[in-house]
Amino acid sequence: MAYLDRAAKRLDLKIVYWGPGKGGKTTSLSSLHGAFAPADRGSIQSIETADERTYFFDYAPLEMPRYGDLEVRVHAYTVPGQDMYVETRRRILRGADGVIFVADATPSAQLANQFSWRQLDEALTAMNGGNRPLPVLVAVNKVDLQGALRAPETMARLAVVAPDRAPVNVVETAAIRGTGIVRAFRTVLVAAAEHALSAEPSRGAEPDRARFLAALTDHVKGAEDGAPIAAVGRRTAVVIDASHAPIDAAGLEIAMEASRRLAQRERDVRELHLQQAHGRLLIDVGRLCLEAKSVSALAGSVLTTLAWNLEAAMAWIGLPDADGGTDVFDAQGPAADGDAAERYARRIGVGIDGGATVAVEIPSDAGLRADAEGRRGELAPFETGDGRRGWILLVGSRERGIAAGADDVLAPAGSCVGITLARLDALAWLQDSNIILERRVEERTLDLRKERDSLERRVRERTFELEAAKHSTVEAERRLFDLERTEGVQRLAAGLAHELNNPLGAASANLDFARETITALLGELEEDARSDAKAALEAIADAHGEIRKVSSNVTSLFEGAAHSRRGAFQTLVAGAVRDAITAHAHAHPGSASPTLVERGTVACGVAPAECSRWLFRLLGILARDRRSSIVVEIDRSDDGPRVTFECAEADGPVVTPDLDTLSLEIERAGGALRMGSHDGRPVVRVVLPRAVGEVRPAAREAAR
Repeated sequence: MAYLDRAAKRLDLKIVYWGPGKGGKTTSLSSLHGAFAPADRGSIQSIETADERTYFFDYAPLEMPRYGDLEVRVHAYTVPGQDMYVETRRRILRGADGVIFVADATPSAQLANQFSWRQLDEALTAMNGGNRPLPVLVAVNKVDLQGALRAPETMARLAVVAPDRAPVNVVETAAIRGTGIVRAFRTVLVAAAEHALSAEPSRGAEPDRARFLAALTDHVKGAEDGAPIAAVGRRTAVVIDASHAPIDAAGLEIAMEASRRLAQRERDVRELHLQQAHGRLLIDVGRLCLEAKSVSALAGSVLTTLAWNLEAAMAWIGLPDADGGTDVFDAQGPAADGDAAERYARRIGVGIDGGATVAVEIPSDAGLRADAEGRRGELAPFETGDGRRGWILLVGSRERGIAAGADDVLAPAGSCVGITLARLDALAWLQDSNIILERRVEERTLDLRKERDSLERRVRERTFELEAAKHSTVEAERRLFDLERTEGVQRLAAGLAHELNNPLGAASANLDFARETITALLGELEEDARSDAKAALEAIADAHGEIRKVSSNVTSLFEGAAHSRRGAFQTLVAGAVRDAITAHAHAHPGSASPTLVERGTVACGVAPAECSRWLFRLLGILARDRRSSIVVEIDRSDDGPRVTFECAEADGPVVTPDLDTLSLEIERAGGALRMGSHDGRPVVRVVLPRAVGEVRPAAREAAR
């Protein structure tokens, strides 16, 4: 029957070539072996005696496609056909999954065919009992020889001795040429695989078996024939020296020696496969450790993999935490009996170095689940690299424990888990550090955004202040211009009043002269002329009244303008400075108010509005370039009334195009604008035109 090694993840199938001596069994196996690629076949060996005669079977392992997670291998044997090797044939037939009966098609070999067929039927009947019979294929060999019987006639002769043994198929072969060899092997192999897998219901459903059988058929499909014997290399010979051993009639001693040799070889091969399986298992565990993102996921995946491959019925893993404790998991997650498992593991694992294992048998006082008592397994402690220790506990059956060689896997698997825990701790530290850094970046970004918003708000506020100051400055200067225009109109009105009142005064004087003259002549005139003279006097009186009325209206209408004209050239400088300071305060709210120092009453010959406008513009220029307080001093000088602006801080001379423009305007009006410094502080002096009626002090002294 098929051999299923779950630890090694391998399914072994056995095909046996049976038939009479010299019928072509060994030749058929050699032709089949030569048909496989070197990478898919093992070595073919022949058991021979010291006289180099082949007494019995050959052995050829063949690689096949995988069935699920199982590696499939086929072992092909031949049995000796001589009558003396009955016991040998029976030993080789044990565990077979399929049989190829090689019948000799030559007429002289028919009795030997029948005898061998009867022996096969008896051996299979005794081996199978009442179970489903093994698949048997009949290969009618040597059909290429002259006089050979065909397959129907050969089968008719075989049916006489074993009528109930029905083959799965009959194939005509010529082993020397390789004809039909692969076809016969493929047919019995698929039947044997189906027979073996039907006894493994846990391996999967029917679709899985159907896919595997189809893949198996494709793997050995190719040509129908095997390799010609002439093209097949020599096989390895295993020589048995039985010259000094008594040989019974059945060849039992030689059969037993050959069986021991093959059994040892099988053990070596299985040990190699077991090591390969352990290597693959450790690779799987390492891959799971590399892929693990959390402790719980690591525990579940590693335990499930180890328990399945090492045939463990129960499994626990203790993973040390950062607080010095241990989190215990089973394959489903946190273990309900984790505390008991931790205490038991501590008790058993004391004194065991990391990387070592110890066999355990769960006692009744372990505190684990009830069905764990009496079971055997392995405990493997491991270290995480920072002084902490964990452990893996696998428990199998009471009779066998877990799979053989589990200690070779558990120790390195524990090391992988320990390294992974250290990696997860480092990853968690990096993630926490990253979170802190991201939080700091977010906080800094928020601060920068707030600072940016504050700057933008201050820029908007400052822009609004500048716009408001600009608007206020323009508005104040406009009002001063309006005052200037008003004063100009008043001066114009005063001129008009003067020009109108002079002719009116002359006309009034002439009328007075005419009235006085007519009155003087009135007594000398005749009666008629006197009457006309009186009428003229009345007309003069009426005209004089009208002239007085017009003069009164002109005087009343232009009285304010005339008064302004009389005082326009006697402007008090202090009043003009105060008006300029007031306009400056409205135009620049929040700025420091200039300090006024008045040294006596000083008048100038500039209209008040124009004087205030000049001083207002100068204050605006100084306040814009210097954010300090300004002292304004009014006094007299030899050149005329003087207004001095001195900044409280030393900041170099004042140079600006607006100041040049203002200087030209003052000069055109007869004044001057001069710049200097005092103790390093900028000083600007405005010399205004003199008031009407004032002379230079030097001229005054000369007049005295």
